[in-house]
Amino acid sequence: MEGNSLYTIDSYYGDCITMEFELGTSDCEEEIEETCDPMYAGSWEWTAYGNYENGDCTGELELSDYDGYVVLYEDCTMELYDTWCENPQDSPGFCTGEWFSEENVITMGPVFYRDWVVEDNIMTNDIIVTYMPDPYDESTWYDVCTYNEYTFMQEENLTDIIQNDFYMYDAYPNPFNPVTTISFHLTSPMMTTLTIFDIKGKLVSTLLDQFTHAGNHQLDWNADGLPNGVYFVKLDSDGFSETQKLMLVK
Repeated sequence: MEGNSLYTIDSYYGDCITMEFELGTSDCEEEIEETCDPMYAGSWEWTAYGNYENGDCTGELELSDYDGYVVLYEDCTMELYDTWCENPQDSPGFCTGEWFSEENVITMGPVFYRDWVVEDNIMTNDIIVTYMPDPYDESTWYDVCTYNEYTFMQEENLTDIIQNDFYMYDAYPNPFNPVTTISFHLTSPMMTTLTIFDIKGKLVSTLLDQFTHAGNHQLDWNADGLPNGVYFVKLDSDGFSETQKLMLVK
């Protein structure tokens, strides 16, 4: 893509642009309400991105996979993990910041101060970037609209993912009625079994029993027809296992 991105049209709070670049300044008089809902805290996997056909976020959208995470902590701080931010704390102000939330909208910063719409554990937004081949000739400027998508993975700390061959995230929702999503991560392909037991240790369901490729995986468990109470989900892979408690409440 020719030209430099010298000015980004990002989130708006009224007529206020929250970001500053080489051209233009932000004269924000509105204050962002600095609150964050703990229900959104956790790891969000960057699952897809792509550019719309048109700069106004219309037309065809071709999506590509992306390998990255953003971690939102309950104290309203955040960390970004990707190829540019392998260790976020080494680049404070770019890979770290704060986040806020209100009515199914998450705002992240400082670099990612944008409104992200949250629906069914998927967080999405559209970003319009104005490119300026000649910053002083407005006729050369053009917009590119990019779509981004994150999937809620619940766990707040990525250390275990990095160190272990596999890791099971917190089931969500939990307590649940009657469906909960169970997610796990494998660092390499391996034989994997995912089973559900009741409180007496009786096998209730086998959700997975096969050779599974590396990466993040999600499976839904529907407990319809089962009584209220405590259940356990067990992940077995490559000679290791991990168990998590589930609570069915109808």
